Amino acid sequence: MAISEEQLIARVQKKRCQHAFGELIKRYQSDVRQLLRKLTSGDLALADDLAQDTFIKAFKGLKNFRGESGFKTWLFSIAWNVYRDHYRAKKRRPEDYVDEVPDSEVETDFSAGMKREALDEALSTLSSDQRMAIYLCLQQEMTQAEASTIMGLPLGTVKSHVNRGKAKLATLLAGWRREGEYG
Repeated sequence: MAISEEQLIARVQKKRCQHAFGELIKRYQSDVRQLLRKLTSGDLALADDLAQDTFIKAFKGLKNFRGESGFKTWLFSIAWNVYRDHYRAKKRRPEDYVDEVPDSEVETDFSAGMKREALDEALSTLSSDQRMAIYLCLQQEMTQAEASTIMGLPLGTVKSHVNRGKAKLATLLAGWRREGEYG
């Protein structure tokens, strides 16, 4: 019988049980690595390094986890901060490195044959916050409240990032759709 997430968290909090934390890692490492791969434009080695840092910080900080949000939300918040701290240390802007959200996740009426290059180029014009909000809400199917928690931003700000990002994508890609090319 599988041990519940809550039981695993309690074991880590009370006994610093590494086995229980290992089980939590098994459950969430794929999601965390996928998020970080998107944010690092597919740089697998960097994403894996950042994922490792995320889990180290999570283990150290789990004693303070109160369950006010879901564990995955809390973990994504740590990953987002690890990612941003990495680029702050290099004095680069995170938006220079964030990859795209798959075109199937952008809620628009664009044709199924839309070229990936047009979407990639349009996404590159969004801020890292807009791309992260769109990724969390549309691809990960998280609520805007969960995205707000992860990103450490007010709910209204996340809603604005999603709406403005989608509107900007629609405007940029509408020209491509009419003309048959992005331009």
